[in-house]
Amino acid sequence: MNEKEHSTVRPIFVSGAQNTAYYRDLYPEVQNSFEYSFSLERDVAKTKGNLYVILMDEAQHNQPGIITKMIDRGATLIICYDVSQVINANNAINELKSLESRSDFISLNLEDSIRYNGSKVAEKNIRNYLKGGKEFIEDSLFDFKTFNDFESFQNSIQQLIKDNPNKTVAVAGLLSNDSKDYTNENNSSSKLFTNWGNKEECRWMAYIREKDYLNKNNGNLWVGTWWLPGLDVDYIAVIVGGDATLTSNGLVANPREAKHYRMIVSIAQEMNLPTSLIVEKNSFGKMVTDFRKSTNNIIDYLDKPENNQLKEKFNNLFSKLLRNNYYIMMSRGRKGCYVYFAKNENKN
Repeated sequence: MNEKEHSTVRPIFVSGAQNTAYYRDLYPEVQNSFEYSFSLERDVAKTKGNLYVILMDEAQHNQPGIITKMIDRGATLIICYDVSQVINANNAINELKSLESRSDFISLNLEDSIRYNGSKVAEKNIRNYLKGGKEFIEDSLFDFKTFNDFESFQNSIQQLIKDNPNKTVAVAGLLSNDSKDYTNENNSSSKLFTNWGNKEECRWMAYIREKDYLNKNNGNLWVGTWWLPGLDVDYIAVIVGGDATLTSNGLVANPREAKHYRMIVSIAQEMNLPTSLIVEKNSFGKMVTDFRKSTNNIIDYLDKPENNQLKEKFNNLFSKLLRNNYYIMMSRGRKGCYVYFAKNENKN
């Protein structure tokens, strides 16, 4: 690196793991500007941190300590975070809150949402639904619909696409063990399918933006996973499988049916459950957490009769985080949201 390069301010965009992979592919000419948060300690020079401007979205998802280290190195941080969108127990919320007392901290709080097609009540209706509410505020600006059966949910999405050929429509959810019951893999009447391979979500985003959904994949609709990286769509449809039950008291998590492995492991770590429950595996010469096996160990441990109190505490925290998870999904749409809970105790 020459002296000129060494003294030039470098912007770094941190937008989340899958987002980073997507943006690097989308903007190859500046791909080095998109970084993973876990790489910052390596990439931001300890003695020249003042030459870095870090623009970080979804900052609440970071491991604790990363943000503080960047500030201590003199980097300038522009960060966005939302307490209601925390989805892991080992998060950066306390760290972010501590920054608010600094003299050089400048805060801009968004009072009104930039989504929802001008609606002032869409967000309230979504939150109310996840808390077990059945009555919603009338809203002519945002199409919020809930469904009590899978067939009506599926048919309504197809009709929505036919009626709005120039609008983006995304279907998300099914991070549950019974996902195949709602896709054409095991359900012959289903028009949904999933494809959760390496970086497949990057292709899924392109699929959403290209539209013309009913003329691709034999008319079947591709269901994306929860995080919808960097995505706003006109309409979002969310299908919740067996990982959660909607009750009169709100969303309740079903750990044994869930595929939210990272979330479950993070809760176990936050609760200081035995470290022996966490399994490691070799991945390309590096030892990493095997989240699926670790999850099975954690749930088996909590199911022991002597751990009833721990299980209750775990389930309460899991339900809280999972409610945030589905709030994120359901709030991705600008013009409308369609929702189906496979396990819904509030059916009329």
